[in-house]
Amino acid sequence: MDPRTGQPAPEDVGAAQIQKSPKCSALTILIFHLCSAKLQLQPKPGPVSTPDPDSELIPYEPNSAPCRPSCGRHMNERFNKQHLATLSSYGTDRKLWTKYIRRIKVCSNKSGIKSFLDKSEAKQVEKKSPKCSALTILIFHLCSAKLQLQPKPGPVSTPDPDSELIPYEPNSAPCRPSCGRHMNERFNKQHLATLSSYGTDRRLWTKYIRRIKVCSNKSGIKSFLDKSEAKQVEKVCSPSGGKLYERGKNLCISNQAFSFIEVHWDENCEVWKVSNVYQHIILACDEIEVKCLPVHFQTNSQNRQPDEKSLTCSSSEEEEEASGQAE
Repeated sequence: MDPRTGQPAPEDVGAAQIQKSPKCSALTILIFHLCSAKLQLQPKPGPVSTPDPDSELIPYEPNSAPCRPSCGRHMNERFNKQHLATLSSYGTDRKLWTKYIRRIKVCSNKSGIKSFLDKSEAKQVEKKSPKCSALTILIFHLCSAKLQLQPKPGPVSTPDPDSELIPYEPNSAPCRPSCGRHMNERFNKQHLATLSSYGTDRRLWTKYIRRIKVCSNKSGIKSFLDKSEAKQVEKVCSPSGGKLYERGKNLCISNQAFSFIEVHWDENCEVWKVSNVYQHIILACDEIEVKCLPVHFQTNSQNRQPDEKSLTCSSSEEEEEASGQAE
């Protein structure tokens, strides 16, 4: 009974009608009452909430170049609120910064990192890019998002210089400057070994490739030159030691043949074949710290030999152009 109107409540009317049905049972009546109670407990519909413009949950879709028109008019306002602060008010006090990041709603109940510039330098921040501050916004957003994806804050891990997972992007000619300073170090660790210590023993080579982390749980092949010939190997990337192997690439082929070991392994990193090879080697050569050095070993599957008419390794662009016109 509804106390306000004095009329039977809707659920009472429904229950009475159910009781009049000869086929209804106590269980049916119980279910009806439970469903009515559940509906009454649901909250009343309210206005649809819109995303907070300061929230990190709003997706950021970067342009393909700086200073292009953007649909996100709120993005610069969000940048200012999330990356500009009066640093003197907080210093390095963790409690004050905790209150601040909660107030500007950047933590989203997950670990993360955020960089803050001083509000007094707002104009200088905009001038970091000659025409606008879009590049600064992009860098801050991408760096923050990348770090927030990590499970827990901790020391930043760097790629293992021996890992095959590090992508190698070759230059268009030998001995051009390279940003990958670790590439020659990786080449030396992955292609130079004391061959007399391993011979053709598959078990010893299995231990070795696992130790230098080249198998990555997939089958593969790797060529190893003797450490005692390191200087001769480097010389392949010089005018006196190598020839240009293919125009448009940074590959050089050695003037002399080398003896080396070729190791094959399966997806379990178990070596199943070790071969002695004698042939001219093909190396990718890049300029690292003002010196042209090998950074990649290219398999010479067709047993090619250097062409006497080819340019020397580390030839200048002018020499390459002149050679191309002569041909």
